[in-house]
Amino acid sequence: MKNLNKNLYRAILQAYKVFLKPFAPAGPPNSPLDALFDKLWAEKQFDLLYKSWQQLLENVFNPLLADIIQQGNLEGNMQVFFINETIAFFWSTINCLWEASYLKEPSDFFSNKVKVTESILERILGIEEGVFKLSIAQP
Repeated sequence: MKNLNKNLYRAILQAYKVFLKPFAPAGPPNSPLDALFDKLWAEKQFDLLYKSWQQLLENVFNPLLADIIQQGNLEGNMQVFFINETIAFFWSTINCLWEASYLKEPSDFFSNKVKVTESILERILGIEEGVFKLSIAQP
């Protein structure tokens, strides 16, 4: 696990912030949640970040996504044949945005990445083109 590159760790850190921010108390930009993640990052607690993110994926987010995809398949809104594999590609695609956000890429470049991500997710989820819209704050 120590061989994972820093970009992956940065993406995990950004993922945590994106997914857990709504559950944190509202406050200034440097919330206690931000302080916690910054401290873990500064102390090079990469293994802790990675392991806890993997646990969240396996026990919370992946089952939730699988249920959403199964429901979409039943309702005819999605056409996914390989759910677990699609979920893996879902996270890889989203990771590109988290990394772009973390690296504070220029807003026009980031905006284009959002559009590409939406298109990729529509394709892998078998969703009608132009329907999937992400709501992600630009860096």
